[in-house]
Amino acid sequence: MAESSSWQNKIQNVKYDYEEMVMLARRVLLGIGAFEELLLFFAFAKIGFFEWLLLTLIAAFSIVISYVRYSRRLDGRYDLRVLLGISKDGKSVKMPQDYADFAGMLFCPFVAGVILFLFNHLENGLFNLSTIVHMLTSGAGLGMEFYEIFVLNQ
Repeated sequence: MAESSSWQNKIQNVKYDYEEMVMLARRVLLGIGAFEELLLFFAFAKIGFFEWLLLTLIAAFSIVISYVRYSRRLDGRYDLRVLLGISKDGKSVKMPQDYADFAGMLFCPFVAGVILFLFNHLENGLFNLSTIVHMLTSGAGLGMEFYEIFVLNQ
């Protein structure tokens, strides 16, 4: 039993600067998104127009959301609390009508990375690698937000 409590203490005592890590993840997402757009631009002749258009729009949507959240320094912890219906002190709150906006802003980069990875037919290892980095980076951002809410109760 003592081993379990020491493990929980180690998890709760992880030191990092949340804002700095999230901003770093968003900068990486912006760079990777721009790189994916560049690779899609060069792959226009290799894939069909509609597939190219769909992949380009998904990548652009991810870039726009990452840029908005980066430039305005928006905190994903608030969005996650609204989606889960909990306040900062742990009480339940009423979910607003526009919860889809919160969900879209929170999960869009990860879902876009998954869609780009699954639905590309490019025979380009760089594009596949960039989509993997896209998914890992956005997943790490989501993981930090869940960690902040559920483990640290921030």
